Amino acid sequence: MSVGNGLCIPGFGRRPGVALKGAVMKEAYRCVYMEDVMVVKSLLDSAGISSTIFSGDKLDVNPYFSVSVEGFCILVADEDFPDARAVVEDFEAHRDS
Repeated sequence: MSVGNGLCIPGFGRRPGVALKGAVMKEAYRCVYMEDVMVVKSLLDSAGISSTIFSGDKLDVNPYFSVSVEGFCILVADEDFPDARAVVEDFEAHRDS
């Protein structure tokens, strides 16, 4: 499964709450800290961009931290990728301010 080239997630919606079967997904953001991932997902939802959090591995004792080197990632529909990256870049620019 190659996330960078696009991943097909059946039933993933283009808008929050609207299903679009067979959407091609791209990785918009990756981080080991769930807190940052949840903030970015919230920002994407607010912008009307449907997204899903994907994690290959996380600790049961602390679900907000991934032990995987890859961490958590946020996937968005291929057509929403440019807008999602703009939201992510704005988050990254203002995260520490």
